[in-house]
Amino acid sequence: MKDIDYATAVARVRVNENSLLNSSDIDRLVAAKSEDEAIAVLQEKGFLSAGENIENALSSVVLKSFSLIKEIAPDKSEFDFLLIKNDFHNLKTVLKGVITDTDYKDYLISPSVIDFGIIETAVKEQKFSILPKYMSDVALNAYNFFVTTSDGQLSDICIDKGSLEAVLTLSQDNKNGFIRDLGELIVASIDMRIAVRAAKIKQSDNILKQALCDLKSLSAEKLIFAAGEGVEAVADYIANTKYSAAALELSKSVGDFEKWCDNALVDFVSSSRYSSFGPGPLAAYIVRTEALQKTVRIIISGKRTGLAENEIKQRIRAVY
Repeated sequence: MKDIDYATAVARVRVNENSLLNSSDIDRLVAAKSEDEAIAVLQEKGFLSAGENIENALSSVVLKSFSLIKEIAPDKSEFDFLLIKNDFHNLKTVLKGVITDTDYKDYLISPSVIDFGIIETAVKEQKFSILPKYMSDVALNAYNFFVTTSDGQLSDICIDKGSLEAVLTLSQDNKNGFIRDLGELIVASIDMRIAVRAAKIKQSDNILKQALCDLKSLSAEKLIFAAGEGVEAVADYIANTKYSAAALELSKSVGDFEKWCDNALVDFVSSSRYSSFGPGPLAAYIVRTEALQKTVRIIISGKRTGLAENEIKQRIRAVY
């Protein structure tokens, strides 16, 4: 697939981007005096219909973005790396539901790469080979962990790491450098978050070895060692990588660091906003809608709980 083959799809994305909330809209939401006033702003912008549940609207904005990309992209599979986390969430949900004999249908999420029915069949009949290679071994190992040890946490860790490895596999196989770099950044930001959280609760090296992915830009081994020494040591290690800006935010607070991890993705994809070719602008559109979903959720939650405007401003993420 040549970059020029994406010209028509990029043009469609540009049109749809105009209908998304922008920074000025976010400022209006933050300045709203109440949740009802914020909801009124969302309705005025067409983000939310009268009487529509806010959570349904938030889910819809991401679902619509993926549906659009699947409709217009010359090669739809190029964007599976951004979607595959939902499939691993569904694997986790189905596996727990089947083994514990509890209902799980309401916890499955869309959109996804793999049909729900295939995951259900794989788990119920233990036919894990019908799953894609990047998921089949993970599903088998997680299943065995759960049934032999009854340790749901260990099973979750196995699936979560499998999700990260799938993001890497699917993105690094792409010939487009933007896609490869975005995939690496997504996994790096999650690796760093895991290490920081592990350092805070003094989690064992053994658990971290099963949770972190090794990257070109970030050593899992060094992160594990640093986490054993504490949050400050994690910051010191990160400061000597390409993610030094994350270390600076971590030195301020964990909250600032978490915010940097989210904003780093939006900052990275913003470089594609002036490009007319290639898959980059389409991937950026998905990242932007996911960031928008998170930001609106933070604002509405803040209004609902009575947070001050300044507190909400400190928590919201970039949207472009």
